[in-house]
Amino acid sequence: LIDEVAEGSPAQQAGLAVGDLLCNFGGIGRRETGDLNACRAAIAQLVPQSVGKALSVVVLRGSPPVRVELTLTPRQWPGNGLLGCHLTMKAD
Repeated sequence: LIDEVAEGSPAQQAGLAVGDLLCNFGGIGRRETGDLNACRAAIAQLVPQSVGKALSVVVLRGSPPVRVELTLTPRQWPGNGLLGCHLTMKAD
């Protein structure tokens, strides 16, 4: 679950929004990794290896949920991190 998106960040430019439910990030999802902790670890490993490379991101947005496909490119920017968003784990 995206719970923060920084102004002017790569995440904001890609179209990520607070409340989006992350389904797949650069080919990584819970189905591929088996559980949420492994999923988070795989994404954390992928991001620094993908600076300057466009990654496919799939989220569910709104109610009822609508599938949204975005492209996010990790990069250095004036804020913290390479994405400018914060993920919190949602078990369901």
